[in-house]
This record gives sequence, C-alpha cells and structure tokens, in this order.
Amino acid sequence: MKDAYDYYMPRVTGNLDFRDLWSIKVPLRRAYIAWKIMHNRIATDDNVKTQGVDAANCCNLCPSSCCKKLNLIYSLTVYLLTLFGDGLCRFEHCLISSNQAITHLKNLIVESSRHSGGFSFNTSVDKIILDFLGIKSLPPKMPKAISVKWKSRIPGWIKANIDGCSIGNPGPSGCGMVFRDSHGLDKGCLAQNLGFNNSSWAELYGAIYALRLACAKRIQRLWLECDSIFVLQAIKNPDLVTWTLSTHWSNCLKFASSIKFVCTHIYREGNSVVGLLAKHGALVKSRWWIEPPNFTRRKLLIDNSILPLYRFRNM
Repeated sequence: MKDAYDYYMPRVTGNLDFRDLWSIKVPLRRAYIAWKIMHNRIATDDNVKTQGVDAANCCNLCPSSCCKKLNLIYSLTVYLLTLFGDGLCRFEHCLISSNQAITHLKNLIVESSRHSGGFSFNTSVDKIILDFLGIKSLPPKMPKAISVKWKSRIPGWIKANIDGCSIGNPGPSGCGMVFRDSHGLDKGCLAQNLGFNNSSWAELYGAIYALRLACAKRIQRLWLECDSIFVLQAIKNPDLVTWTLSTHWSNCLKFASSIKFVCTHIYREGNSVVGLLAKHGALVKSRWWIEPPNFTRRKLLIDNSILPLYRFRNM
C-alpha cells in the first residue's frame, strides 16, 4: 500500500514554510504538532536535557519516587506552557514562564474546588501533583447505606414484582414477573419476550402482563412492586403512556380500580429475581413456570431471608 502511494503521489521538493501550516485546511491540533516537529520542539529526552532536566523519561517500575515526581511535574509544566499561552506565545517563541503557569494552575484548582461537591477521588498521580502545588485534597465522605428488603406481610394479599429490560435500549426486550403470597411462597413466574423495544416500553408491558394475569386468576388483592419510577408515574397520570399502549394501559387501570390494588417502588437490589426473568425473556423465549426456575432460586432465598441488601449513595 505504501509503495503504491509513493508511486502515484509526487514527492514534495524544497523546504516547506512553516507559515503555510496555518493556511491549509488541516485541524489546528495537527498543524501545531507539525509546527513543533519542524522547529524541533518535541519533548524528547535530548531536548528536555538541554533545558536542565536530567530525568526526562522514567520507567513506571522505577523505585525512585523523586524521578517519578520530577517526570510528572515536568509533563505538567510543559502542558501548562502550551495551554495558557495565546497564539503568538504558542507559535512565536514567547512562552510564559513555568512559575506563572504553575501559579495559574493552582488558582484554577482552588477556584474549581468551590464549585465541586467538596471532595475528590485522587489517584497516586493526582496526589503527587497536588502535594507539589501545596493543595490539600479532601477525602470523600462515607456513602449513605440504604437497607433494601423484599417484604410481604399482609395476609390475603398477592404480591407481584415486575421488571423490564432492553438489551441495547432499544434492542431485544423482555419483561419478568413473579407472584408470591404473604408468606413469600412462589405462586408463579413469567418471562415474556417483547421483541425489539426500549426499556420504558418493556417496563410498562411488565405491569400490563401482571394485571392481565391477576385478572385471569381472579386476584382481588394485588400488591404491585417495581423499580421503575416511570410506571408509578404512569399509574397516576395515564397521559404519559404512548398511544400504542394507551388502550391496554387504560383497560388495566380499569381492572385495578375494581380490586384492592397497591403499587409501590423498590430499589433494583431488592428486585433482582424479576430482573433475571426479564433478561431470560429478552434473550430466550416466553415461558410460564408454576415452580421457580433454577436460575432464580438463589435470589428467592435471599429475598425470604432475614438479611437485608444495601444500596450505597454518596451524600
């Protein structure tokens, strides 16, 4: 390929004037790199040593922390010298001093910390740079732990957990649901394939299928639980539902109003059983189980245990 290109493309003769770089239609970043190459301004080891820096390059396995610190600070200084200078300073040999660049960077970091969340996740490289600039980093606060537990302690009620998923969003989608009594005993599971759709559509169809099954099995006390805020909002405001599902949704809400019906939210950690069923429906096929399938039994045991799950949220 290279030989063919050299054969058909004429070779450039003569010296190229560096001022031509700014008139041709190339990205400014490429032109700047070409300008540095033409003026021998690339930060190679030889060029760096001429500026008084002895250890320009260092292996990551070097045991000397001084060498690593020197490399980081030099790389930072070179970046600042090219970042904070204007066009003339960048291309016409009028670079600002390293002390001015470091002072400017320190002021920017201090100013940005006033608009941040008050903490930082620093790597070892960040810590070395902050220590060099004399800036004290703030460690993150302890995340807030929220206890998540599947509950069903209302005698005579059937609880249906639902979930929907779309692999790719949009992509192959499915919904899953599991019906359990007040003692946590499984009354049936469904994994339904929904074809090519998005996740919101799959969540809504999960609620539709759950209400249809409740109507077919003549359930008079139904507790619907899901991890989708959109489904809860659609129950309160049916206008949020797309027109392709509006008829099905209104029929399901009409049935829900004729029975004792409650719909609540649960975090994803407590809804993992139907998450597996929804993914099974999206990837495999639709199926109804009277007994729980093997791939959900471990999650069902966790739901029925006394130990809660936890959801961590930054304060």
